[in-house]
Amino acid sequence: MKVKLIDENNIIVFLNDKIINVNSDSRLELEDELKILFKKLNHIYNLDIYGYYNISIYVDDYYGSVIIMCKEEIDYIDYDKDQIDMRIILSKKTFLYKISNIFNLNIDSIIYKYKGGYYLKLTSNIDNNKKSLLLELSELIIDDVDIILKYGKVLQNNTYVI
Repeated sequence: MKVKLIDENNIIVFLNDKIINVNSDSRLELEDELKILFKKLNHIYNLDIYGYYNISIYVDDYYGSVIIMCKEEIDYIDYDKDQIDMRIILSKKTFLYKISNIFNLNIDSIIYKYKGGYYLKLTSNIDNNKKSLLLELSELIIDDVDIILKYGKVLQNNTYVI
């Protein structure tokens, strides 16, 4: 788990091994799962997570989940320190990895070139060591993925990767 604090009201949580069930019918179960996660964030990172949040959850089969939390300031409701309300949007998405250096990981992937950048798309699961190396040597891309996949030029489509 990695946490990126944008500011006091916006947090991004990278759960690179945890897949949140996008097809879950029970919003209450998902809210309970998120509340447990928030308690862990409070405990580990000393973050005060309470109030009303707009939460976007993006899920990729090969990466895991990314949670973007945006706190809404609501003037007419006072929340206690333990009270959390949330509006949740779940999306199944493909993540890309923006890479700059050529390295050999021997993993199944497709490489795209788009506007001078190189983007790797995983096509199968990889072990944790390779995933850690890939995350260390790249930048995770969630936005503009559809544009890159549509207009990017396919450079490589095999198991020998950049």
